[in-house]
Amino acid sequence: MDEQSIESLLERLQCSRYIEDGVTGKRTDGIRRTLRTLVAQYEDDQIIGAISTGTAPGFIDALLQHLRREHSSKSHLSAHLTKLMLRAAHVTACLPPSLFISGVSITDLNLVYGGGFADIYQGEYEGHLVAVRCLRFFTNQSRKRRAEVERVLYREALLWRSLNHPRLLELYGIDQQVRPPLLCMISPWMDQGNMNQYIDHYQPPRSTIFRLLCEVAEGLAYIHGRHLVHGDLRGANILINDDHEAVLADFGLARVTDVTRSTSRNAGAVRWMAPELHDPTLAEGADRRSADVYSFAMLWVEVWTEYPPFESISKEGQVILTVMAGNRPDRPRHESHGYLTDCLWELVQACWHQEPQWRPAIRDVWAWLHGYINNTYLLYHPLFSSAGISQRSQSLLKTTALPPVPSRSLSRSGHYRVGKNSRRLLGPCYLDARRDGLKAPVFSSQKVRLALSRGMRHAKPIGMASPVELEIWKGIRHPNVACPIGFAYWNSEVYMVRSM
Repeated sequence: MDEQSIESLLERLQCSRYIEDGVTGKRTDGIRRTLRTLVAQYEDDQIIGAISTGTAPGFIDALLQHLRREHSSKSHLSAHLTKLMLRAAHVTACLPPSLFISGVSITDLNLVYGGGFADIYQGEYEGHLVAVRCLRFFTNQSRKRRAEVERVLYREALLWRSLNHPRLLELYGIDQQVRPPLLCMISPWMDQGNMNQYIDHYQPPRSTIFRLLCEVAEGLAYIHGRHLVHGDLRGANILINDDHEAVLADFGLARVTDVTRSTSRNAGAVRWMAPELHDPTLAEGADRRSADVYSFAMLWVEVWTEYPPFESISKEGQVILTVMAGNRPDRPRHESHGYLTDCLWELVQACWHQEPQWRPAIRDVWAWLHGYINNTYLLYHPLFSSAGISQRSQSLLKTTALPPVPSRSLSRSGHYRVGKNSRRLLGPCYLDARRDGLKAPVFSSQKVRLALSRGMRHAKPIGMASPVELEIWKGIRHPNVACPIGFAYWNSEVYMVRSM
């Protein structure tokens, strides 16, 4: 490909912006092709250096609109363009016009909610009910302090606006006129309230709560796919739409709140915060997204018990000490909480592991939950309740026909901890091809063989391995039988894992 000048690419990008939708709204790939060529041929510093003050808003807006159309959560181009958009906005001190809206009116002056950083009112925008979040910490602050908060707010709002997924609350934009001098963030109105209010009001069955948690994991997987973090995942920040589905809200606003505090800790969220957020030395080399996975486990306890995590501990400082000591909330056992099966409790424990690198990726958690909720693993499946099935077969299926919970995927140089009686899903491993089979390094210095068994092929994200076959193998232990120590998901197949 012949190298094209930055100027010609930027000019083409500007033209593509205005003809992209046209009158018919028909989508073209002009912006995507131009952006891909731009980042492939030039470094970010070169691109930003070529942008003038006059063209910066249009360039940033082109990036923003492209990111909103890019629905793939695994696009490396999207992650790159997100960083480029933020850098361009910071260096040029420019923002895209589409980030700001006007014409919002507050229809009810009665405060709907007063949080730690915003007062929320019900309003109207273009004929639709909206939530008007007025950021209250702008009052009584010095000009320098306000400028700092505005800078962080605009950055987080730009990130939020660039996300577009059914499991995320949409940000329509920022209105500077509805309640001057306050900056107000405008988003759709959710009449069902947040997740805690919804559960308290409707008292839905556990299957509904489980589905809501699966939807939260789906939204979080989309955010993490963009190499971003939510930062304040808890029941109060998850809203329920008119279709009774979960949507993640207040994305990034925890970081805006931190700017206005004398400490870097959002006190209201301490009970959901991972230990490495209390002691940064624990986070060395860890993926920042793993802190969201920890919060997801605490959210599970919160919505399952209808109490905040560590509800018996009144002081936040004591909660921090408890978490740092490696202690976690007790397993819900009361009848009113519903029965939390062993496999689900193992998933919760994996997600709040003390070591960030041992927590599973949220995309693996979501895929596992998605399989569970869609009966991929045939747990209590009605198909197998007929009287024609023997009592032994029914008992077999009702124990736990699920593969073990997902564990942290390994890098190519990593090892996996395998106990003597481990049943845990080994997850994607670094495998060496050998004539005598597939081998993978393990933590205990023993090598294992992964064998693809007949009937174990599948087409689902985690696998549709025969639950009967898995369960039978789990129960076999004999010195003259090469019994599996677990099962591994690799290269779209489920493998039995046996000792060498």
